[in-house]
Amino acid sequence: MSENSRELSTESKNISDERAGRKLPDVLFQTFADPERLSLDSLSFVGDAVYTLFFRLNTLSKAHRRARFQHDIVTEHVSARGQRKALEVLIPLLTDEERSLVRRGYNSRGAKKHGDDEDYRMATALEALVGYLYLKGELGHLRELLERVV
Repeated sequence: MSENSRELSTESKNISDERAGRKLPDVLFQTFADPERLSLDSLSFVGDAVYTLFFRLNTLSKAHRRARFQHDIVTEHVSARGQRKALEVLIPLLTDEERSLVRRGYNSRGAKKHGDDEDYRMATALEALVGYLYLKGELGHLRELLERVV
């Protein structure tokens, strides 16, 4: 067995050991970006990715290995209209600080790209909130909020 083969088999063993019971890190992607110093458009950009990934992962079991069906389920949640509905459910659950961020996201330059499209502006506001909470490390709170709209 070559040196490279042994390294690969050791790596595979470690992955198996982790799956067999060792706790994996809570965060897959670490970042050192301070959400307080980022633009609302940057927060929305990150929030869009986090929100979409959350729904893709949470719809795997419902889709039963049918990618098109899963796409349809996810699209319902991650569309501007779906995100607007989600934000309407979440607003009463938000802190004053989070509501302030949502208002700022709603009025951001990126939210106004589509003119007076209310769905798009609300979606951008939700994405800013999701990006902010993710980058701030409030993953438990973020999960609680997103599970309310699944």
